[in-house]
Amino acid sequence: MTESGGTGDGGTTGGIGGTATGLRFRMLGPVEGDLGGRPLRLGPPQQRALLAVLLLRAGRPVSMPELLDAIWGERLPPRGVGTLRTYVSRLRTLLEPSRPARTPARLLVSADDGYALRVPSSALDTAVFEARLAEGARLRGAGDTAAAHRELTGALALWGGTPLAGLPGPHAERERDRLTELWLSAREDHFHGALALDRHVATIASLRAFAAEHPLRERTQALLMLALHRAGRQADAFAVYETTRRTLDTELGVPPGPELTALHTRLLTRPMQESRPVEEPRRAAQKPLPVVPASRPAADNRSASLHAVGSRSAGRLGSPLVERSRDLGEGWAQRTPPAGTPLTAPTPPQSTLATDPAQRGTPPTPERPATRTRPAQLPPPIGDFTGRAAPLKELTTLLREAGEAQAMGVAVLTGLGGAGKTALAITAAHRTRRAFPDGQLYADLRGNDPDPADSADVLTHLLRAMGVPEGAIPDDAGQRGALYRSLLAGKRVLVLLDNAHDTAQIRPLLPGTPGSAVLVTSRTRIVGLPGARLLDVEAMTEQDALAMLETIVGGERVQAEPEAARQLVASCGRLPLAVRIAAARLTARSDWALADLTARLRDERHRLDELEADGLGVDAAFRLSYEGLDAAAARAFRLASAAAVPVFGRATAAALLGVDEYTAEDALEALVDAGLIEACGVDRYRFHDLVRIFARRVLDDSPDAAERPAAQRRLLDHVLATVRNAIRRLRPLSGVPDLLYAPQAPGYRPADAEAARAWLQESHQLIRATAEQALGKGPWEDLGAAAVRPAVDLLTGWAHLVLGTARRRELGGPARLALSVAHCHGDSRSAGRALRLIAAVPQQGADTYRRIERTLRQALRFAALASDPLTESEAAHELAMILAAMGRPAEALPLFEQAYARFVELESRGDAVRVLAHVVRAHMLLGHKERAESAADEVLRTARELGDRGTLGHVLYQIGCALLAGGRPVRAAAHLRESRQHHQWVGDLRWEALAWARLAHCALARERPGEAAACATQALSIEGDLGDPFCRGLALAARGRALLTLGETPALSALASLRTAHRLLSARGAAEADELTSLLWTAPTAARQPTGPPDSPAEGAPSAARAALCQSLLGRG
Repeated sequence: MTESGGTGDGGTTGGIGGTATGLRFRMLGPVEGDLGGRPLRLGPPQQRALLAVLLLRAGRPVSMPELLDAIWGERLPPRGVGTLRTYVSRLRTLLEPSRPARTPARLLVSADDGYALRVPSSALDTAVFEARLAEGARLRGAGDTAAAHRELTGALALWGGTPLAGLPGPHAERERDRLTELWLSAREDHFHGALALDRHVATIASLRAFAAEHPLRERTQALLMLALHRAGRQADAFAVYETTRRTLDTELGVPPGPELTALHTRLLTRPMQESRPVEEPRRAAQKPLPVVPASRPAADNRSASLHAVGSRSAGRLGSPLVERSRDLGEGWAQRTPPAGTPLTAPTPPQSTLATDPAQRGTPPTPERPATRTRPAQLPPPIGDFTGRAAPLKELTTLLREAGEAQAMGVAVLTGLGGAGKTALAITAAHRTRRAFPDGQLYADLRGNDPDPADSADVLTHLLRAMGVPEGAIPDDAGQRGALYRSLLAGKRVLVLLDNAHDTAQIRPLLPGTPGSAVLVTSRTRIVGLPGARLLDVEAMTEQDALAMLETIVGGERVQAEPEAARQLVASCGRLPLAVRIAAARLTARSDWALADLTARLRDERHRLDELEADGLGVDAAFRLSYEGLDAAAARAFRLASAAAVPVFGRATAAALLGVDEYTAEDALEALVDAGLIEACGVDRYRFHDLVRIFARRVLDDSPDAAERPAAQRRLLDHVLATVRNAIRRLRPLSGVPDLLYAPQAPGYRPADAEAARAWLQESHQLIRATAEQALGKGPWEDLGAAAVRPAVDLLTGWAHLVLGTARRRELGGPARLALSVAHCHGDSRSAGRALRLIAAVPQQGADTYRRIERTLRQALRFAALASDPLTESEAAHELAMILAAMGRPAEALPLFEQAYARFVELESRGDAVRVLAHVVRAHMLLGHKERAESAADEVLRTARELGDRGTLGHVLYQIGCALLAGGRPVRAAAHLRESRQHHQWVGDLRWEALAWARLAHCALARERPGEAAACATQALSIEGDLGDPFCRGLALAARGRALLTLGETPALSALASLRTAHRLLSARGAAEADELTSLLWTAPTAARQPTGPPDSPAEGAPSAARAALCQSLLGRG
């Protein structure tokens, strides 16, 4: 018998031929390839899906939109085109490893608006498979049945399981369906050829198993009926028809088709001549079918057939009796009782066991009838199970639908060790067990043991549980599986397969017909089961974790310390196993408060040791998965934990491992498959908190511990290089990237500004944490003096990307850490840059501008010591801005000129023209109106010529402010509106909000209070995300003045806005605070109050009460 299930004696096992390129590809199963006999590492699922699309197009071009749709469908990621091009580049390198650089690819070529892959059809197993099927059909049409059968045998030998297994995307799904249908038809043709060659007896076993797996394929059932009838098993043949008729009626509500009905009628009415070849079942209506002579007793004919098979197979199977027992076992399976009765193995009829002693020897003593049993093997219910409402509902719905015979339900629960997969599965099984009146089976597949359970052994266990006598269990694993599926046919049984290893272990244990259901739990990712519902069992929600804690420890203790309880479950990572262990320890120590255990868990170095009780521990649960890794994946697991963040991409892992991204991604996918990290998006991987602690523990205990600092330094260099590249895309006129530390790593190179923004959006935490880790924050010491400059420069580069956003507030902590480390290592350059970062962070409290002034002057002193042109230019520029904002433009001008000169030397054109815009504004504040306006036009023209929207927006803002100060609000508003648009486009929220606030003041100058209030409101809505006191104060000042003028709200509301604005601006030392001081003294006069009685003071004269109010608002009374 062939692996494909056929019986073609002497058939060739067709293979993929070698090609001129040395490439071979297999897609009839998991997608694999080799080059010159060496296996190719084809990369992540999406990359393999791309390869499959191109291969199956047989050299024809596939457009970019088609490829994107084929691989991702409606789930196209934001950078899908870029990702696809990366995959193409990798595949080209993989397929032509010796191709010289800058030489056009010969195999994977660009074609039109897409790509084509030019490899010979003989290199592809699907092409060979379909070619052999076509040749078999041709030979069959020519009447050469034996040659056609051999050709089909060769084609089926190529089959390796589910086609394109594990590949995502609509294209892979369509091809899976097409190739599977071809295979099913080929299997039927192969069985038909075996019957035509008079091999019906040898074919029955595999044909019966195939028929059980595909109960709705009428041609398959017809072939089985013919084989059984030819073997003299008429009763079994008619039982197949009856079972098929019931299944079609139950599942589809239709009777058997005309071909199957005609065959049934012919078998009932006409004798079958054994000497004549069997006819194609689907053509039964056109040609008479031979039948067994009615005069021959069925039992005798069956015995003779079994003896013949046993004689031919004695050398292979050991004795004729073995083959006979297998055949009888299948016969029993067809006579299973209706649903709802206990599962048991019927005793074979005595007549079938009685054989000719002269030929067979003394027959064995028949076994006693098996006890009728209804298996109930589920483990006990989990008494303190809590939460998981959504996945539990999904599971129970699936199981009930399966129990109602609507479908054969298969659910696979995957997740981290200790995530509660088994508890969830057991709970769902118990809640739905009444939907499975024929029993519940359970098997622990020991997937994480060094020696996982063998499927054949598990089948023996399950067959015993269903009452099959020991002697009647077939020796052959395939026969065992066929008997298992036959016994389950028409039954409603729930099968719980716990702790599975992989798809190959599970597949033989699946029922073949609707009505039954299978629940699988596994730490590894199981993706090769068609139609299975995949559920990722993640950590619990905080609410569910607290509920579990209450259930075990008691509600009173938990409710007495709610904050400690929340911290406790957070320290457990909301992992059910960890929470259960912590709860068990609290139960055992009633004298402990929750805060006591929470304090013990706070130290990450000892947390895993605390989460152990009665031989059950989180460390042990993780170690089972870890010890199953190969060397490359284990190294990746250890070193990936050295990253400063729990969520990362393949580039981060590649830097830590010192390998290319392709190799790193393979290792990460292996960790995902092992359930040790989670894939949480396109190129995003995540460590669970406790797994990360475990990984760092095994890292520190491994030889890789010595490599850890070098790995972290590689990551630091990679991130810094990428930040430099991002600045070049987002601020192309800036000279800053050239003044930052130059690492050896190339980093990620964004294709354009959009790609740079996308990377930055995902990487803020990575940038900050990587710099802080290099400076000594975290479980390890800093990376030494050599890492100080790149770490500080990483923060400096990040600052240039976030100063206009809410993230500028995040610079404070890292900048202060950088200053401290720089002092420790005596690094004046890094100290100066760190001081400048500290000055850029929004600050609270009194005399803010004066404190910033002192910080910047100190930064300038360090910059002079280190001869650092970056800090000299930027600190001088920012100090000048602070002085001007405090109303000291005369002191600011020399610093502006100094900064301008330095930026010109550094060829930082964008920064230089920004400084000139500030110079224009300073001259306007000094009363040099004509000079300022003349210079403004020149500066603005230069900014437009540069073509950078960020620079142009900044110049327009400064000139708009200058024109507003010079009494030109109309021109000022035009410049500020355009400035706002540019800042909005580049995503600079701070300057966009400031532009809105200045527009509000322009509207006030033009006596448009409604417009002013609206603009101020816009500024405040943006500023709410920024936390910028100056911007908020400026907007509130405009809003308060507008409300006072409108008089549509109580004067107190307007005065409250003015008072807050005055407090914010005066605390900073801003010049605008002085104007508000005088306004607040006269504000009650400006408010439109109702006219008082005749003896009241004249309107507009502030009363004593109003004077007291003003003093209170100013904080002076």
